[in-house]
Amino acid sequence: MKFYKIFLITAFFFVTCLLGISAQQKDKIVISSLPNEGVPESLIRIFMGALGDGLTESGRYEVLTNRRDFIEILGQESEFQEGGWVNDRELIELGRAAGANFACFVEILEFDGTYFISSRVTNLERGVQTASFTLQSDRRGIPEAARQLARSIAAGRNLTTGQTTTRAVAPKCCYSAYTGGFVDCEISNADEDARTYRDAVEHCSSKGEGWRLPSRDELLEIYKNRIEIVDSQGGRGEFSTRNYWTSTRRNDHEHFTVNFNDGQINHSPVTMIRNVFRCVRVD
Repeated sequence: MKFYKIFLITAFFFVTCLLGISAQQKDKIVISSLPNEGVPESLIRIFMGALGDGLTESGRYEVLTNRRDFIEILGQESEFQEGGWVNDRELIELGRAAGANFACFVEILEFDGTYFISSRVTNLERGVQTASFTLQSDRRGIPEAARQLARSIAAGRNLTTGQTTTRAVAPKCCYSAYTGGFVDCEISNADEDARTYRDAVEHCSSKGEGWRLPSRDELLEIYKNRIEIVDSQGGRGEFSTRNYWTSTRRNDHEHFTVNFNDGQINHSPVTMIRNVFRCVRVD
């Protein structure tokens, strides 16, 4: 009987310690949607609610989702009780004041019945963006899109340190003039924010020596191998179903794109349309 009591006491303290460690390892993350008059507020609330639930269920985060959370933590009801978020800076300042480690900004745009969702995560302690994600959905798929984003945030980055892998391997997807064939190459491990073609070219160049946009043929190979590329990262860095820029010119004013929903080759004006993209580099 004495041994049994000792066992129960030991087990109790062991479980308590585990729960304490788990609680200590949780990061605080604030999430907020950027205002958009073209998207119903009810739909935004559904998305943000599902996103918050998904992040909480991941076990990695304590999620602050609205102004009430900050009122309770900061005790500043008179200052914050009215209106929505003013801008990114306000959310960052409130997040820091509330002791949050990270802030997640979500923007939802609607075009012809399709909702385009972009999100970026900022490390509040370091003041730098650590991750960005893009995806699209129809109205019925909004809750699942939010859960997918939550999974990507939870699994796709080391948010605690603010470190993120800038590249992954695209198998036999890039052309090498040296070998005269397709070889393995490095590829951005997540979609870059939608930009015009010229801005996309500049962004890839800014990543360092050798980084560039893939050609049309290279991007078609990346499309064919997209599942393998994502699997190689443990399911992280999923591709959207949007058009991706290529470096292949159609004419003086347009470049080819590849749609990652069906692999179709399209084209876009280089100065007017903003498409997502991935950068590549051959060693």
